Amino acid sequence: MASPSPLDYRRLPDVDDTDSWSDSGYAHRKPLRAAKKRADIQTTIREKNEHVAEPAGNVWCCCLGGAMLMEKIADACKKNRLKDLRMERRFSEAMFVKAFERGKNCFIFRFGTVVCWDFNADERQRLVQLLLPFIVEVLTEKQREEDDMSYVWGDKPQIRKDTMHLVTSDMFEKLAYSYAFAQSVKLTVFEEVIENTIESTRNIPEGLMKTGKIHLKREDISKKIGELFLQRCYVNLHTDILDTPDIFWEFDEFEGTYSSCRGYLEITKRVEILNQRLDIIKDLYDMLHNELTIQHGYKLEWIVIYLICIEVAIEVIWNILIKDVFGWV
Repeated sequence: MASPSPLDYRRLPDVDDTDSWSDSGYAHRKPLRAAKKRADIQTTIREKNEHVAEPAGNVWCCCLGGAMLMEKIADACKKNRLKDLRMERRFSEAMFVKAFERGKNCFIFRFGTVVCWDFNADERQRLVQLLLPFIVEVLTEKQREEDDMSYVWGDKPQIRKDTMHLVTSDMFEKLAYSYAFAQSVKLTVFEEVIENTIESTRNIPEGLMKTGKIHLKREDISKKIGELFLQRCYVNLHTDILDTPDIFWEFDEFEGTYSSCRGYLEITKRVEILNQRLDIIKDLYDMLHNELTIQHGYKLEWIVIYLICIEVAIEVIWNILIKDVFGWV
């Protein structure tokens, strides 16, 4: 069974909940997401009247949650409990299935993402409903990250102008494109979580600048540092995103296709940017933690000074007033 993601997917904001974001002006500073960025590319291509081959079909990708229970999906397919899905091939981190009456291609990935080829809107919704019982940490409909591309038949495998170029009808060629596409959408979920983390910490340095005071406790800062560590570990230790999948070690003739799609989607660069942002947030919390430690040290020093003063006062009262002046002892 796949282990749940340590990322708190509940912190993902609903996509149409913009009021609280726009109040702070953050909505205008939020970076372009991968899907929107490529949508702008497509618009630019149309505006320039550049020649683009008529698409042969569409490819849709959606992250539905933290992880897929692949063993249970495979078992359900074998026992014919998922009548609309027929499992064709199964790998350690991915599954190739034929869906619905026409047997359309669908790839299910252990890290909570599906990639569908030539699915219409109704078929996509039906597939999601079929898979919901097998998803760990299900995202709501508004929280799901999705993206789509088109594909054409070409002379060599490549991805240009937001279009995949297929050379053969081999399932592994589609899997190569799908794997990189699924990684990109999954990475978008990480980006959204971390963007939300950045927004939640934005008022800390501003408050420190205005008041000169830290309004967090040491325990709260330590918890946030631990949360950031979990986020960074999950991004960097998630081999499905960072490493070349084992499938393409065995079927290495399709590794180039996978790498070209991965490069087009800038996955490596985006992971580096995520790490840089996490480093900045961690530096903030480290600074706050150190400052609170120094302030705590100051408090201890003043306590010691007060105790010394009290001891001196007691000695003065005891030796001078009580013993010498009044002679009570």
